[in-house]
Amino acid sequence: MPDVDRQPPKDPSALAKARQEGDARLEQTIQKNEQTFIDQLGPKPEPVPELPWVVRELSLDKDKALIEAHLRALSDDDRYLRFGASNLDVVITRVNSATSELFFGTFDPTGKTMVALGIAGYPVGRKIPSVEVGISVLPSHRKKGISRLTLQWALARARNRGVLLMEAQYYTENRGVRKLLESLGDPVDLNENEFIQLAEMSLPEPDAASHRLEATHRKLSDAWPKS
Repeated sequence: MPDVDRQPPKDPSALAKARQEGDARLEQTIQKNEQTFIDQLGPKPEPVPELPWVVRELSLDKDKALIEAHLRALSDDDRYLRFGASNLDVVITRVNSATSELFFGTFDPTGKTMVALGIAGYPVGRKIPSVEVGISVLPSHRKKGISRLTLQWALARARNRGVLLMEAQYYTENRGVRKLLESLGDPVDLNENEFIQLAEMSLPEPDAASHRLEATHRKLSDAWPKS
């Protein structure tokens, strides 16, 4: 989703610290609920299910080559709709400067091929804990449910950290974003701008399903060979 008139966080270090604390709380919660999941499955719990696509967090430093390769694979129009600029160098510069945001990728089950890139930002100063999510999928892998799965993961991760609201900002002509939001909830429009659409969507509180979703993707990606 385009980054239009967006102000950088006032205190990136505080935001990073808060995210680390949120990660620690998530880990504790998953461990606490693990026995509940096992009880629900019965005495012989099923193994971690195989998924057609697996989402994992990315590092802007360690995964720079993956991220830039994805951006190069997009057309000028795709980069414009998803990142607010057509020029590859401009988009790469914007992405590399987004050090306070969370990057994540969607991969095939082997972890060798990344087919989608996601970026989540947590706006500072909101009365309600909020998240902004942008996703781009390689042209060869569209209309396969990858955007929906990736956004589901991103929203589950956010919910597990106490986020209650998703904020969306996208070009009005990008109708696919609207359809994606409607497939997962009830977005509310905040403006009537001819070119830029602002919307928000309430998120439910975390539950066993949201914790299990994130834990499943984490376990699958942790099992990949380390490069």
